[in-house]
Amino acid sequence: MIYVDYAKRRYEAAIKEIERLEQSEFPYAHISDALLQLKKLFLGQLAQLNKLTAKSTPLIAKNACSQSLTYLFRYSPFLGFILRATNVRNAFELYAPVLRLARCLLGPTTKLLFSSEWEYSPFVYLPTNDLPECVLIGIPALESANPLVISLAGHELGHNIWSVRNLEAKYETLLRDEVLIVIKTTFWPDFQKYCTQATEDNLISDMFVRQAWLPILAFAKRQLEEVFCDIMGLRLFAEAYLHSFAYLLSPFLPGKRTPSYPTIRDRVEYMLKVAASMGINVPDGYVDLFDIQSLQSDPVTDLLVGITDKVVATQVNAVKDEAWNYADVKAVPTRSSTNIDKIVNDFRMVIPTDGRLPLADVINAGWILFHDKNLWDNMPQVKENDRNRILYDLVLKSCEVGEFMERVDSP
Repeated sequence: MIYVDYAKRRYEAAIKEIERLEQSEFPYAHISDALLQLKKLFLGQLAQLNKLTAKSTPLIAKNACSQSLTYLFRYSPFLGFILRATNVRNAFELYAPVLRLARCLLGPTTKLLFSSEWEYSPFVYLPTNDLPECVLIGIPALESANPLVISLAGHELGHNIWSVRNLEAKYETLLRDEVLIVIKTTFWPDFQKYCTQATEDNLISDMFVRQAWLPILAFAKRQLEEVFCDIMGLRLFAEAYLHSFAYLLSPFLPGKRTPSYPTIRDRVEYMLKVAASMGINVPDGYVDLFDIQSLQSDPVTDLLVGITDKVVATQVNAVKDEAWNYADVKAVPTRSSTNIDKIVNDFRMVIPTDGRLPLADVINAGWILFHDKNLWDNMPQVKENDRNRILYDLVLKSCEVGEFMERVDSP
């Protein structure tokens, strides 16, 4: 059974790589904690493989080797993330305030890892049973020097909240019922052409008819999660989230839209609706920064996604309340105009702000000055090409000063 030997060699190589990673300099303890957890996992898998003997049946041996291979595919990206999390290109000044925000939202034992990643869109690895309470947030490496985009971490934390609170299960029945209503009231002739055996009475009872609309429910659950995360980002960072969203994603990604995401224009419309109801100031002409994405070339997919979009739109208010109430219960502060004005004034004098001011206020102040075309015109020593770098340094240094104050003032 040579595949058993292959499986063992694979794990021996993986464990040696982990041991090499253990020699790295870790800027914060949670990286080494996660690496230790993965090492224990890999050692446990190798121990299971070592229990296989010549007397083991081929079925048992193949199943064990197959499972071990699954773990390698699943957790190798985590090891890569851990390695990149040690890279000096990461803005480590942001780590402590983001960790405090994560713990405020998810609990005091939450562990945070964030890294500069070679995917342009920020993303998150959700906690697993093997890495409990670990939140892994990837920030585009190309923007690793730009602390202003950290507000997009609010969206990624939203994914963790959605998962931990099992909100998909909470909204599944509501979405399913709405799918059936929208099909019957708005798309019935088109749906009957797509599923000829469908009647208004057999949408649930007929197995084949049910299979025809179940993809809509799957799309709707994914889309609603994205809407919730956008709203959570808006709740946590206010205007800064809108600026970061536009900076990274406007006008839209070319190509056909992804069915599991709302169109970027819909996402913007939902956020502006929430912003208007919550006193968040929308930049002038914001919606015009985004264009309308093209449909799929497949008319069936267009039909299913068209129904999905209508369904998700009915639940925006519900997830708005969900996100806002959750953050309020967790006592996450809303952005303070007073704080922001103070920080803006400090930055205009090219000095970091002092005190333990919330991260959202510091980032919002940074965005205000980012859009000020006349920033530091009265300071000839500040060259135009250096403005963004100096602004970013002021934001990072302010976070560093705030962390110092936090530790000094803590009992």
